[in-house]
Amino acid sequence: MHAKRADGAVFDFSIKGTIFRGLVLVLKQDGKLTAVESKLSGPTLELVRALPTAGAWIDGVRVVELEEAMALVSSDKELFDVGRRSVAVELRAITRSVTEGVLRLFGASPASLLSRISMFDPVTARGTKNVWTPTGDKRGEMRVIYPTSRLLPDAMGAISAGMLVATLEVCRTKGSSVFNGFTNEARNEMRFTIEWE
Repeated sequence: MHAKRADGAVFDFSIKGTIFRGLVLVLKQDGKLTAVESKLSGPTLELVRALPTAGAWIDGVRVVELEEAMALVSSDKELFDVGRRSVAVELRAITRSVTEGVLRLFGASPASLLSRISMFDPVTARGTKNVWTPTGDKRGEMRVIYPTSRLLPDAMGAISAGMLVATLEVCRTKGSSVFNGFTNEARNEMRFTIEWE
């Protein structure tokens, strides 16, 4: 799981294969996969071409390389859109039972889901932590923390913002998710503002 690059970046996390698959499948739908593949190293390219199973754990270095390659051929708005759509394509399937349980017990509102977002951490990622802080009735701040990673790229923030806005869509609510950058020099804690109608 732990990978260190020559530039000092450390990627000490992993995600479920379903998240990786979702990104690749949306890139394919958009006709951008070939352009992204041309920017990948052998191991990541192999993973993209022979997609992992939904339940496999994918090392952070592979995810970062994919997302950095996406950023070379896409705008931040396009990265956001790929992140948002990837949730519907793949991720909802493995989180459906937890999501439906939370919404049934606590109400079908973004506040119900976001305040319990940490319940999804063990299902979707290792070496990460999500922390939700409400700042109003229909607004709050999400911090996505990678405690033992360092120097994460901006592309991760744009894609994650799209994934977070998909949480609102699960509740059939319109809103926004904005990546506000990193909170520290280690670049291992991202901050997002989420609002809804």
